Amino acid sequence: AGAAELVRDGVSGHVLAPDDTAGMAAAMTRLAREPAYWAGMAEAARADAAHGDVARFVAGVRACLSSDSNPDR
Repeated sequence: AGAAELVRDGVSGHVLAPDDTAGMAAAMTRLAREPAYWAGMAEAARADAAHGDVARFVAGVRACLSSDSNPDR
């Protein structure tokens, strides 16, 4: 499991490559400049979490954190 399996890109969050600093900056800028976009994304993430399988979500987060692509591991 990875972030793409936990987050609906552009709906409940953003899925970016670990080295995509330009993409991260663009996503953060849009979130900061468009409160309605941020609020809609936050609501979608809450809805996904409320309807999701908590155990599967936790397992996915753990997999993301322990993956070979995580430099902080």
